[in-house]
Amino acid sequence: NGVIYAIEEPETSQHPDYQIMLMDSLMQLAQVINRQVIITTHSPEFAKMASEENLIFLKKNEEGEPVLEKDNKLANIREELGILPYLSKLVICVEGPCDVLFLQNVNKMIHELKAIIDLEKENISIIPLQGGNLKTWIERDYLKNSNVKQFHLYDRDSNSGRNSEQYVAVAEKVNQMGGYKALVLNRREMENYISKSVYEETFSGIDFESIEDWTTCDIPKFIMNKKPNLNEKAIKTRINGQLAKSMTKSLFEQDGTWDEVKGWFEQIRDMYEG
Repeated sequence: NGVIYAIEEPETSQHPDYQIMLMDSLMQLAQVINRQVIITTHSPEFAKMASEENLIFLKKNEEGEPVLEKDNKLANIREELGILPYLSKLVICVEGPCDVLFLQNVNKMIHELKAIIDLEKENISIIPLQGGNLKTWIERDYLKNSNVKQFHLYDRDSNSGRNSEQYVAVAEKVNQMGGYKALVLNRREMENYISKSVYEETFSGIDFESIEDWTTCDIPKFIMNKKPNLNEKAIKTRINGQLAKSMTKSLFEQDGTWDEVKGWFEQIRDMYEG
């Protein structure tokens, strides 16, 4: 039988990290056959984690009757609920919740990166655009009427089907917008910046040496094929939530990625302070 899960404001009293984990789990549940998830929220940040086609925006008209808004839903949410109090002087836009975990963890654990700019201390928000929302976010420029600066960091090759050329084109478009900066990773995605030795310590029994090109390999899928009892989402969350904490400046240097990673935070600092 079909099941509908109806939850009122699930983000209430939850730490922002747990809100991301919760929303990610609810979206996975919604993909199961004969399952539907309906949630209500007054949080623009929580709403933005869903794709726009899955948003339903209701507001009262002059007579006090509920009206369904069909167009420009995110823009209306911003205007009605007040998105700006949730945002900061600078927003870092990434593709998914796991990218948020990676940036937060390496910044927190590696002193040299934290010394450049402390993401937790400063007035900075990190927003996961969930891949499909990327184009809409840029085309409609939801923060155009604010003074919020944006730093975008895109995967080179995404599971959403976009290739590196498409992302480079998107980054170029963003860089033409005032107050914005966009970079495309030199490697496939964040998981490719974690050292092979860290993976070997965590996922015992998997021959990571068999990977021919570490920079382009879809590592979460590689692990899933070796351990079918784990799903890809769980693997990505574990990699960026746990393994990323084991990364050091020395490991990044051994992999030849230190200058690139350090450059992300330097450009974030320059935008924040500029």
